[in-house]
Amino acid sequence: MLYKSGDSYFCSAPNSTAYQFPLSDARVHLRGGKPAIEVPFDGTVYDLQSGKVLEWCPKNNPLRFVLGSLKAKATQEDLQVFPAEVEDGAILVKFG
Repeated sequence: MLYKSGDSYFCSAPNSTAYQFPLSDARVHLRGGKPAIEVPFDGTVYDLQSGKVLEWCPKNNPLRFVLGSLKAKATQEDLQVFPAEVEDGAILVKFG
């Protein structure tokens, strides 16, 4: 997935790590001054620069309470991210 925050671009694997939910509708926002995404389905929040989990399956609504309870003892898995940059008007992503 490709995201834009301010003038910067970020790229990640296409699905969340908790439930493999597609990130096409993930909300991009700043969290602690850093770009992050929130998975619409389970609410997990990832740092877009590092892929680190900032919040794992929060139980902040009835559906997410169930999902968070199911993943309460699961090992948190960071999101795979890839370097992205703009060069001559083109967005370049380095995979692998």
